[in-house]
Amino acid sequence: MNTDRKKNLKFIKLYKTFSEKEKIEFREFLKNEKENGRNYIQILDSIIVNETGKVEIGGAKSKVTKWNRFSELLHLAEKFIIIRSYKEKSLITGYLLMKEYEERKLFSSFENTYKTHRKNISDKAVMDYDINIIDSIENLHINILEKNSDVKQYQKNISELADFKLSFILVNLLEYVIEKWIWNNRKMTSDYKIEEDIIETFEFDKILLNLSERLTSQNGLYPTLKFLNHLRLCIKDFYENDNFENAKKIFFKELSNIAPEKREKYYSLLISIGIEKYNRGNSEAGEDLFLLINKKLNEGFTGDLENKDIMLNNFRNYIHIALNINKIKWVNDFIIKYGPYLQPEIRDDLILFGKAIVMNKNKDFKSCKELLDQIKRKNPYIFVDVSVLKIKVLFELNLHDKCFDELKKFNEYLRKERTVNELLIKYAKNFCKAFSLLLKINQNPVKKNILDLEIFLSRNVLIGKKWIIEKSDITIPNKIQINKT
Repeated sequence: MNTDRKKNLKFIKLYKTFSEKEKIEFREFLKNEKENGRNYIQILDSIIVNETGKVEIGGAKSKVTKWNRFSELLHLAEKFIIIRSYKEKSLITGYLLMKEYEERKLFSSFENTYKTHRKNISDKAVMDYDINIIDSIENLHINILEKNSDVKQYQKNISELADFKLSFILVNLLEYVIEKWIWNNRKMTSDYKIEEDIIETFEFDKILLNLSERLTSQNGLYPTLKFLNHLRLCIKDFYENDNFENAKKIFFKELSNIAPEKREKYYSLLISIGIEKYNRGNSEAGEDLFLLINKKLNEGFTGDLENKDIMLNNFRNYIHIALNINKIKWVNDFIIKYGPYLQPEIRDDLILFGKAIVMNKNKDFKSCKELLDQIKRKNPYIFVDVSVLKIKVLFELNLHDKCFDELKKFNEYLRKERTVNELLIKYAKNFCKAFSLLLKINQNPVKKNILDLEIFLSRNVLIGKKWIIEKSDITIPNKIQINKT
């Protein structure tokens, strides 16, 4: 590894993420860190980047010396962000302190710290905090009570903890089952049956009814369980809308103040299920799904857009959904604002595709084709998106011979096994079949060919169905209207 290169220096990468406030605090931190008698502020100030992009440290004559200084700075920077994190996240700090008191058998100090912890979190619901840390703290407390309290006090605390732990287990179970379905749907795992079998053994209606009267002291857990249970029911039936609507209502009305990490996660679950409903032919869900996406972005949650794997990145999904309800300006703004969030490996192709699909929407087919020709179709999702759009554009430009060539290439690609959502491949194959029938009608608009297309469209969900119907309306004079849903 070339340690001179800026892009390969771990300290430089980490330091670049520091805000101006953090850089000032880091310098104060370094004043008290005198490892090996070195002045690290002076070393920090001596870092320069020369005209070739190499990073230099003034006074470091050898590569080994330079590498050692950067390693030491990285160690100090990591120590700084850990300490800073502990200071800002009082739950973690409290847990670590209580853990130390337990190990040192300082039980009265533990109890005082625990009471302070309970007081600090009493004004909010449990779900407003990191529930995993709270669970760890409660387990510590029970261990202390076992050794130091009378039976009556222990029974009271263990009863409260039992309700909390049951709810905690159910929250984790429901989250896992929903996430496992999402992973399985994206072909990231091979089997979902065991999770289905486990979850079917629970009578959640009875469980929720029972817990509704017992969770008043942890008033964020019950609505969380209701929310997750509605999402679980969505997975059982994507064509039923009440559960999805109920989940959204609970999320925005009763879970508005949950911890940011948890809120972003629940946004992700909602949107993943909403996209699946949309992909299964519920085009009416587009407007609601768009509003959900917009709320998520406005709250600053962009984690999914930073995923390197396109399978996990919703950038293209957001564009498709917005354009389907004619939010062209929104898409242009979205590409400009959120394109930079994409990982370098996929950024150019996704941004080019976003711009191309807008060009197509604006009927600038020539410019659209020019952009599509620049995209590298390395990923199955990109390949499908680009191929479908390119076939449409070639047809609009009356380049029918090239349509045949592109369609042949696309069909050959779809015949091979792909690690991708099965519905995407199925709907892409249906598009190819419908487009073949459209080309057939374009060459020979006899009644049989027209009827074949009408029947196929009436029985199948496919990518670009609305466009196929629009083109067939133009191609076939006085033809019977096909259902456009």
